[in-house]
Amino acid sequence: MSMPSRLHFDLAQVAKEARQALMADANESRPYAGPTNCEPALLLFRQIETVWLRSNGTPRGAFGLHPPLGAGAQPRGAVTVPAFQAPTIKHPILLPLLNDSGPQLADLIFTGWALGYPLAMYDPGTGTLAVGRRRLRAARPRPESITAISSRR
Repeated sequence: MSMPSRLHFDLAQVAKEARQALMADANESRPYAGPTNCEPALLLFRQIETVWLRSNGTPRGAFGLHPPLGAGAQPRGAVTVPAFQAPTIKHPILLPLLNDSGPQLADLIFTGWALGYPLAMYDPGTGTLAVGRRRLRAARPRPESITAISSRR
């Protein structure tokens, strides 16, 4: 199964998931997730033939409940590469929202959302999440000079 080279998510939904992770009573831990497994983070995983970004935050005493899946990847217009397949929900990729130094993923998400950017994009090659707009390339009309020359022949 091949996956898009960049996974596109609705930034408003990703911001909602990030806010939930930061404001939760506790954060879900995952086995094999590394030293940041209990910090506010977004979980990237595949389930039901879709890749999801979901908050790891849970209300107190709700670890046994099945939370909603979160923000689903938007497949439209994706270029695929067979080298990346997102992990299952049992072993998700963790994207910490806060870290000790450097830019904060939480700040990037909330600033992009406030500026009206529609997309969060995950690049599997670098393991990074970015925010922005998708550029649509419009077909260029032929210049008048080329049209005029070709019509004279």
